[in-house]
Amino acid sequence: MPRRPILTICGGGNGGHALAVAASQTFDGDIHWLVRSEEKAQLLRDALSVGGLRSTGVITARADRLRVVSADPADVIPGSATVMIVAPAFAHADILGRIAPHLDDSVLLGCLPTRGGFEFDATRTIPGLAPDGDRRIYGLQTLPWSTRIVEPGKVVNFGAVKAKVLMAAIPNAAGLYAEATLNITVANTNDAPVFAVDPIAMNATDDSAFTGQLAATDVDGDTLSY
Repeated sequence: MPRRPILTICGGGNGGHALAVAASQTFDGDIHWLVRSEEKAQLLRDALSVGGLRSTGVITARADRLRVVSADPADVIPGSATVMIVAPAFAHADILGRIAPHLDDSVLLGCLPTRGGFEFDATRTIPGLAPDGDRRIYGLQTLPWSTRIVEPGKVVNFGAVKAKVLMAAIPNAAGLYAEATLNITVANTNDAPVFAVDPIAMNATDDSAFTGQLAATDVDGDTLSY
């Protein structure tokens, strides 16, 4: 028999609990769950062993596809077709570093909610994401629900389901994007600028003129723009 696909959730907070329930209703495979510590993993395993995780509110369901809970990426990441990071932005880089050695070559890596810069952390940490690798990443602007844990490992509440959530993917549907190094020489200044964002990402539209603005400071603390 063919192996069942695996979805692995990274993050044991409100969003992780909600996704474990929601994905169980639509994902035709097994769900694994990676959390930050063995203490947290054991707490969840103990709770799940006496009734399982269920939801209340606008979604009432059970996480009946949840199979493995662990703090060790080696237990849950290998073989995963999809890995979803459900954690605050400050935790993204740490999670990426933990899971990178265990990801399959054709993995689909998602993040929710996603903030600017996640794509740079991901491409620096995980080989094969860009420009021509088989691995793909995507991000959701926010969680698709308003949700809170009622009792860890046992009950999560869905307060509302959002009408629309924006998503971006790398590469895009056509697989088209480009990276280039831009060297900027600033004349008539006695101090070199320090750019507020590094690296800098800008978007362009086909057959349209490209313009952009850069913000920087100098050693005197003056605000500069170009």
